[in-house]
Amino acid sequence: RDGTAAERIWATPRGHAALHPHFNADGTKLIFAERVPLPEGPQNPWDNWRIRIADVDLTRPGSQKLFNVVALQPNGRGFYETHAFRPDGRIVYSHTPNGLRYVNGVYSAETDGTDAVNLLNSPESWDEFGYTSPLNGAFAFISSRFDPASGTALNLRTELYIQLPGGSPQRVTFYNRTAADKFIFKDFDWDRTGTRIIYLLWGAELRSPQLWMLSFP
Repeated sequence: RDGTAAERIWATPRGHAALHPHFNADGTKLIFAERVPLPEGPQNPWDNWRIRIADVDLTRPGSQKLFNVVALQPNGRGFYETHAFRPDGRIVYSHTPNGLRYVNGVYSAETDGTDAVNLLNSPESWDEFGYTSPLNGAFAFISSRFDPASGTALNLRTELYIQLPGGSPQRVTFYNRTAADKFIFKDFDWDRTGTRIIYLLWGAELRSPQLWMLSFP
């Protein structure tokens, strides 16, 4: 537990990128996003991403731990960011088409990339990080939908929203109360009880990102 047992399990070639790895519930599959350089022309860091899904065997050495690795682009070319495996086995991810520089929506799909479903259908806002509560199936995500003037990387302001099964998304944080406020509710995760969310909050007033925890009764 001191970090000495760390080993690389995926080699990222120069010019490529990888981010947001997540295990499924029993640790037998891993999902992450990968960017491959465009074959020609200027490079756009928001384009030519794909989803990688791999089987996992932790008894194997190093990079052999991942096998049966496949690459998916369920929504075609663009930006992908992986979030989670749902309890039903489907994957959850964000996608933005055409190299546009924002995060367009949150989707789910089968592990072979078929049956992609837009979970939020809010193309005018920045929607990202979709995670399901292990307690009651509540779906949490971040969004800029409270501010029609936000939604790009340059003017982004986000809050946490939660959608109960069969319900509509409800805003549950209110860091951005005035037009002058600029807070970004960023990466987060549920605890195993589904009663707490740990999250990263950034804002000009904070000077640097801070870790916060939200508890639900």
